[in-house]
Amino acid sequence: MAAKRSTAAPASKAKYASPIAVIRRRKPCAASSRACSRRKGADYVVRLRWRSFRLRKPCGAKVDLIAHLQNMPKEQDIDDVRVLIEGAGDANSSPLSARIVIARKPEKAARAERQRQMREARKKGKQLDPRSLIAAEYVMLATSLPESAYPASEVLALYRLRWQIELAFKRLKTLLRIDRLPAKTDKGGRSWIYTHLILAIATDACSQDFLDSSP
Repeated sequence: MAAKRSTAAPASKAKYASPIAVIRRRKPCAASSRACSRRKGADYVVRLRWRSFRLRKPCGAKVDLIAHLQNMPKEQDIDDVRVLIEGAGDANSSPLSARIVIARKPEKAARAERQRQMREARKKGKQLDPRSLIAAEYVMLATSLPESAYPASEVLALYRLRWQIELAFKRLKTLLRIDRLPAKTDKGGRSWIYTHLILAIATDACSQDFLDSSP
């Protein structure tokens, strides 16, 4: 896959070499940040909340995302919608063209997300918006990647890949404590990190061999 992941710096500061996909976490980034990424030659894949931004159809009509979700046929698991995101860039900027990729969650995952939202609402003493429970049944991603090169299924796969990367970093920090650097010099720090990375690669290779072996 041509797209790569970069979270080394905010989109407003990072320098990109096209093509690249800036894959963001659940917390949505500002539309202006996406516009800045596009101006710097970057594409993005970001998690979208149902009321994060003002969306319009290419014809200019307002997009009611919740109504769109409710109107998706039950047998349809994935949808790909072309939209315009308002408020991208400065006041004089044109709306940002994007795709909204929607995937229906398995019932077990959707139920777990609804329950999580209800617990959070009770904990904070807030009234949960019923529309949030509808949106909880779906994964929604906003992306600038072209449909011709990245169909909806590949955009979803690219976003899922980020979770594998996050899990890899979590293992490095929890098992090898790679985030607790004991060295006080550049040379010592590099030696410590390289040693632990080699250990991580060797451990991962051994674990894969173990998982692939017959019981």
